[in-house]
Parts: sequence; structure tokens; C-alpha cells
Amino acid sequence: MNKFLRTILLIPMALLLFACGGGDGDGDGVAITNPPPEELTVGVVRNLSGTVAVGAPVSATLAIVDRNGGVLTIQSDAAGQYSVDLGARPGPYLIRIVPNDNSIPVMYSYATGAGVANGTPFTTLAMLLAYGHEIEAAFIDWGVQSRLWDRKALEQKQALINANFHGELNNAAVDPLIYDFFTVPFEANHSGIDAFLDEFSVSVNWTTGEYEIRNSSNALLSLNENLDLSGYYIGAQFFPDDAAVWELSMDLTLDGVTNHVLVGFPITDPADVPWRHEHFLGEFWVEYDEVINNMPKVTCDDEPLVDCDINVTVTQFENSYEVQGSGGIGTLVLGTVAYGWSVKGWAESEGRRENIDVSADWSFSWRWLRVR
Repeated sequence: MNKFLRTILLIPMALLLFACGGGDGDGDGVAITNPPPEELTVGVVRNLSGTVAVGAPVSATLAIVDRNGGVLTIQSDAAGQYSVDLGARPGPYLIRIVPNDNSIPVMYSYATGAGVANGTPFTTLAMLLAYGHEIEAAFIDWGVQSRLWDRKALEQKQALINANFHGELNNAAVDPLIYDFFTVPFEANHSGIDAFLDEFSVSVNWTTGEYEIRNSSNALLSLNENLDLSGYYIGAQFFPDDAAVWELSMDLTLDGVTNHVLVGFPITDPADVPWRHEHFLGEFWVEYDEVINNMPKVTCDDEPLVDCDINVTVTQFENSYEVQGSGGIGTLVLGTVAYGWSVKGWAESEGRRENIDVSADWSFSWRWLRVR
């Protein structure tokens, strides 16, 4: 196979380098362009689901806007539950919730990717505190605004809410140190966290950004913004430990053959070990998702001896995150990304034409082990 065709077949693997911040370039008469989104085929279901409730379940219209500005619309059912396949739409997602009962205020939610995104007065309040009152403007301009929002700012405001309602959340049988209003599934059945929602209401003036929190006796409550939030790790699967030492290992598997690319690399900064899914190489996932959802198409430039018609297609994209243990010595944090691709078409170089029909499946896996 000539040099030109070898270059073509290396393109899918080079996508990883683009995702990790590598440069661009061409060679041997190859140019890479970005096709319309419909040229992408993803062979996995990426589901988003959750519960909409104010204590009582809420039937509502949910508009889910993705990072490209595309909007999915779905209804929550009589139990306040919804589920939707995100397909190839890239996160993060901003969600506007308009109840069918117009006596219930509009609510908002947020998700970094597939999984759970509940909608309640307290997801709305957390977003107001984290991102300000111009959320509707952000919804309209989400392609730009999504890159400016920091998930950790949202976690910090959730920590503030949890700290102010520490006792009440304990009474609802959830741990206020880690409870995440957005991502923990629940049923609107007036027990557990839903009983907490029954006890409190939140109203927001979206013009001024002012809000009111009232209890079931209609007494006005205020948030103490000076509480100590150390020890609150919203969404944590385990509590970070400044004294811990972790070892990081990485494997690359290509068509069933595994190679160790990093074994036992010491990690001492707890911020580098993901204690929740969204912290699992978070910046990497944003860049990787950008690449996956803008899969290049190969074209040939003006090189007189080169001609081609070649398509690169994603056939699979999956990622996973798992924690084994409670954060002590021996705890494992495991993550993988699986990526399938195919290259089909033909290429003609130096007067010789060859058909191309190749595919591969590869995955990276990460393993953090606490050793001390």
C-alpha cells in the first residue's frame, strides 16, 4: 500500500490527538474538512432521564438545548418522569422546563452528558446562584454560553444550599455532604427527597434575579452565604483525601489486542483523581466530544496525481466510570472510552486506484488505585 493510503488509514487514530489538543496539518494531497452533523453515525444510545417535581410530580414540556444549539423537546409524564435518547448531540445541555399547569413556575436543569438531570425548584435555585438570572438568554445562545459555564461553580452553590438545609436533608435520608439535586434519581412519591421538596418552595424573579424560599407554613427563609463549605463534595463517590497517594495506569486496546501505555504513575494531588463522573478527565471529554460530533471527512486537494472519495464514520462511542471502594486504601476508580470507526471509499494515487474498506475498534482504559 502506498504512502498516501497509509496516511488515509491513520486519520481515525489521529482524531485522538486532535481531541488532546494536537495540531492540524495535511500531507500527500489529503485535506480534512468538517461535514454537516448528519454525516455522523453513532451506534450507541446516549440517554438522558430524570424526574420533574415540586414535591408533587409535574407534567411539563422540557426543551433540551445541546452545545450546537439544537433543541430536543419531550414531555414528562404524570409521574414527572422523562427519558430521551440524545443521539449524537453534544453536551453540556441546558434544560428549560415549562409545566403544563401554569401556576407552577418555569424551572431549569443542566447536564454535562448522558445520565440523570432532574428538574426541581432547587435545581433552578442552584443554577440561578451559579450562573445568574439571564438563563433564558443563555438558552438562546447556548452554543457560546455553554463553553463559559463551569460545572464546579454549580456544585459549589449546591453545597451552599445543602449546608443551609443540612438537618432537613438528613431527615430526608440523604447525605447533605454529597447529595446532588441534579443527578440522583428519585420518585415524586412524597418520601425521601421528595418529602423535602414538599416542605419548601422557591420563586424567582428572572428580571431582577431575586428569589424567595418559603417553608410549608409560608414563612420566608434566607440562605446564609457565610457557612463553611469545606467537607461538602457534591456528587462524590468517595471523599478526597489530601494525604492519599494514587497510582494511575492506562491501557490501549486495538481490535482486541491490549498494550500497557502507563503503569503505576504516582498521583498525589487529590484534584487529579476524579471523585465524581464529571471530573473524570473533564476537559478531555469536552474536547473529545467536540471531535466525535464533528467527525472529519477526507477530501483530496489540488494535487494533480491524487484523487479520492473517502468517508470516515464513527460506528461506536461509549464511555464508562466506576468506583470500587469508599476512598480508603485499595479504592479503584475505573474509566474507559470505546471508539469504533470505519473508512470506506476509494483513492487513486500515481495512476493506481485502490478501494478502501477498513474498520477498527479501540478503547482506552484508566485505573486509579489508592496505595496510601
